Amino acid sequence: MICLPVPHPGRLFALVLLAALLFTASGTQVAAPAGVSRLPGWDKVAHFLLYGLFATMCLRLNPKAPPTLGRALFAILAASAFGLADEFRQYLNPHRFFEWDDAIANTLGAILATILYLYWKPYRAVLEWKIPFPGKSK
Repeated sequence: MICLPVPHPGRLFALVLLAALLFTASGTQVAAPAGVSRLPGWDKVAHFLLYGLFATMCLRLNPKAPPTLGRALFAILAASAFGLADEFRQYLNPHRFFEWDDAIANTLGAILATILYLYWKPYRAVLEWKIPFPGKSK
């Protein structure tokens, strides 16, 4: 059974903000700034990285819960489902179109980022690093 995490408000806000930015960008006529779109494969790299970030943010919603396989699967499924829904939305936009390659890049980015977070301690250590604030005690 997958136990959904109790989200940290700040982390949930960041995830919702990322989702809103992705949703807004996919609804426009042009998704990339001029010049960037000329680089071959740029959009697949962007999909891979952004949906990897999305999955990692899902996995990190509750900072007190340890990363488990169930939570990892939830993060991958959430990122993939959001990516598929976004591709379908692009299909409905006359200036954009659905691409299976984008959906695959979304899912692969989510899978790799989740695996890195679960099994590569330096990656997780960087993400869990606490920013020291002046005057705040531990």
